[in-house]
Amino acid sequence: MRKALLYIVLYFVSYLSFAQDTIAVALVAKQDSAKTHTYSIGGTTGYTLLMGHLQGISYGTPKSGYSSFEGYNFGVEGTYWLSNRFGLGGMLTNSSFYAAQTGLANLAIGYQQSMVADSAKVQALTKYNFYNLFVGPYFSFPLKNKKFSVDLRAVGGLTFVSTPDFDIVVVNLGVPYPFAQTRSTAFSYGFQAGGGMRYNFDKHVGIKINVDFYYTDPNIKIVNSNFPANAGREISDYHQPVMMLHFNFGISYKFGIKGVQNIAKY
Repeated sequence: MRKALLYIVLYFVSYLSFAQDTIAVALVAKQDSAKTHTYSIGGTTGYTLLMGHLQGISYGTPKSGYSSFEGYNFGVEGTYWLSNRFGLGGMLTNSSFYAAQTGLANLAIGYQQSMVADSAKVQALTKYNFYNLFVGPYFSFPLKNKKFSVDLRAVGGLTFVSTPDFDIVVVNLGVPYPFAQTRSTAFSYGFQAGGGMRYNFDKHVGIKINVDFYYTDPNIKIVNSNFPANAGREISDYHQPVMMLHFNFGISYKFGIKGVQNIAKY
């Protein structure tokens, strides 16, 4: 009887020891298999070429926006990579354009002639600004040496547009007549698509160049102040498509975060 009891105790101890080892191996395997989530963040800036009627400088054309066709842009972006080649990302950017000096001169001549005045002066106190919050798919295709990769993206979302303050002073018989087209704003939808080349210094840091096409179509309600009846050109809204080409340089940082596993305690 004692011998049988000894066998039962030894068997039970051996079973507990085996079960403990099995659980430990399973936990280690579960921890090792935790998925690594890959992200990238970066900044970008560069030259912007404006297209469309916004850069028009003709006084007789209501579509003219009197903006310079050259501007700049900057922004930040981030991407969550679902695989080595595909991810979902977003960007927060700003594009800015000063008023064209030739356009301001044309405006002054136009107001002077419309009001049959002695002189006129027009100045822009602020800039055209386009603030964008876009999201969409990102693609990355590493080349053979893996130092270079081709990146593509197509994003869209919300755009906030603001116009410059145009201050006008017309002088006739020595008497100044000041009036203004004040800063006006609008929300709209827009999109941006393009691609570029990235050089990877290592598995984390890279630099890149990009070319992107941008489009938005805001309907801006223009705010006028103290406009005289015979001023000539006075608009109450501006609804024209705006297109841009961005030529950018940027830097990116890629990193991974180990997934958290809910491991029960035994």
